[in-house]
Amino acid sequence: MSVADEQDRRASVLELTSGDEAFTRLVVVAAHPGDDGLAGGGPVALARAAGLSVYVVLLTAGACGPSAGAQLTPELAKRRLADAQESLRLLAPEAPLVFLGAPEGSVSTIESEVTASLVDLIGDGRRTLLVAPNGDEGGHPDHRSAGRAAGAAARRTGARFAHTVPDGGLVVVDDEAVDDALDELHRSKPDPWGVDERWYEHRKRQLTLASLPRRSFRRALEVGCSRGALAEDLASRCDEIVAVDQSAMAVHAARRRLADVPGASVVELDVPGQWPAGGFDLVVVSEMGYFLSPTDLDRLIDRIAVSLEDDGVVLLCHWRHPVAGWVLDGPDVHERFRASRLPDEAARYEDRDVEIVVLCRPETWPDPDD
Repeated sequence: MSVADEQDRRASVLELTSGDEAFTRLVVVAAHPGDDGLAGGGPVALARAAGLSVYVVLLTAGACGPSAGAQLTPELAKRRLADAQESLRLLAPEAPLVFLGAPEGSVSTIESEVTASLVDLIGDGRRTLLVAPNGDEGGHPDHRSAGRAAGAAARRTGARFAHTVPDGGLVVVDDEAVDDALDELHRSKPDPWGVDERWYEHRKRQLTLASLPRRSFRRALEVGCSRGALAEDLASRCDEIVAVDQSAMAVHAARRRLADVPGASVVELDVPGQWPAGGFDLVVVSEMGYFLSPTDLDRLIDRIAVSLEDDGVVLLCHWRHPVAGWVLDGPDVHERFRASRLPDEAARYEDRDVEIVVLCRPETWPDPDD
């Protein structure tokens, strides 16, 4: 990146803090007490001057610097935490310091817990600026782990993602916000959801198919197809079905499963930023809406609204219990769809564990005399 590009990216953050879409909150992730996030003149001071609420998440009681090699006794850890709290008090007296207690050099062992904690703290991140260390500079493994965990949290919450730079400024790095948890899940387990083994999954797919208001559809889209089990069943009711997923591992498994299914294709897409071409008279969103940030879920709904044919049907199917580590749950997802410009709810099935919702225009509902 050129110096001019870096200056442009940094300026974009500062402009957003005072523009029409002003940030209301800054969340700083610091791997160690001596990191830039807790240093004077850094993002905390900038945020307080701009009137933002400030939260600091400190991952370890260790330190980068001259004393980093010292044995971290309980007394030394307590003193470093007290020093960090005092530094924060001087910069932003009202800002809480959240300490996660990872051992120095081992933040990688709790990356998923760090991400989940940040997601719980941020929630809907539309007006949040999330700042984390730049793991590429300095090379400390805790910085890399903190950056990865914060990047995943930025993806899940929709927060803007930024790094500090040596002069105390900030550089937007939204393109570095990556959440590969679902891809890793598919990589580590051949059937992560048990779709071919659990009766719950078989029954849920049968309920989904039974909820479709028409016998057949011209062109269907399944968003978040995972291994392709539902797409395989839907294909029997559709002339053509496009199944998409952002996980390369899931797409590989789905392509293998659907290789001999007529009219079925599987595409690796990171929705809603990427989207298949053409229109659809059936869109199925099953067990994936809560894996999007609130902002991206709204964008997904807009994408579907544009792609849906006049006689189109939207079918939603989601787990009704809390989803740890993400902002939304199934009821949240369905309420956002109901409140959108998509057709009204025409049918709903609900039991203890799952809710299925069908959205379509009244004239597309089947006539009982037919």
